[in-house]
Amino acid sequence: MKKLLFMTIMLAMVSLAGFSTDTAAQNRRANRVDRVQKRNIEKSKQARKAQVKSNQNRKAQIRQNRNIQKAQTRNQNIRARQNQIRANQVRRQRADQIRRNRAVQARRNSTAQIRRNNQIRRNNQIRRNNNYRYRVYRNGSYYNTNSRGAELLRSAVRNGYQQGVRAGRADRYNRHGRSYRNESLYRRGTYGYQSYVSSSQYQYYFKQGFRRGYEDGYDRSSRYGRNNNILGTILSSILNIQTY
Repeated sequence: MKKLLFMTIMLAMVSLAGFSTDTAAQNRRANRVDRVQKRNIEKSKQARKAQVKSNQNRKAQIRQNRNIQKAQTRNQNIRARQNQIRANQVRRQRADQIRRNRAVQARRNSTAQIRRNNQIRRNNQIRRNNNYRYRVYRNGSYYNTNSRGAELLRSAVRNGYQQGVRAGRADRYNRHGRSYRNESLYRRGTYGYQSYVSSSQYQYYFKQGFRRGYEDGYDRSSRYGRNNNILGTILSSILNIQTY
């Protein structure tokens, strides 16, 4: 009985020892599994974090690309509007320049036309005047001429008056005696002469104007003229030009 009991105890101890050994092995295996699982879980977490970060980076990159694209599109639109504005300005400037050129050309054409019309009127007037016949009464006789001749005779009286005023003033200033006949201009009587009329006629009317101008200049009077110009009434009375 004792042997049987001992063997039973020994078997129990062996069983307990084997069980303990198996339990320890199982515990070690369980610990290894736990560590593997933890590493796997940690790796999974890191992988998820990396994926999240990657997604975030990708989204950020997408947003950045979109913003860049929007900025580029906005800049392109701005440049396009600016180019359009400049093109419109250039077109307006060209159109304004064309209008100004046309206006200038129109004014030039108008001015040229006015000049042509004035020249035509002057030519017609000259032809009409040349067709008019004038006669000048002198010393009981009439002398025929045209408009140009009549104007030259008027110039003779005016020139004579102006030169007479100067000569009279000079003689008075120098305290010379009154003597217009001694003036060389009076004796010659050809100051301002043009050969369209006879020299004798020109000299006669020059002297008529000179005598009256000398008297006004010497006497400091305005009997025959004012401001070195003979009066129209005196001029008409001297010449007595008539048309016929």
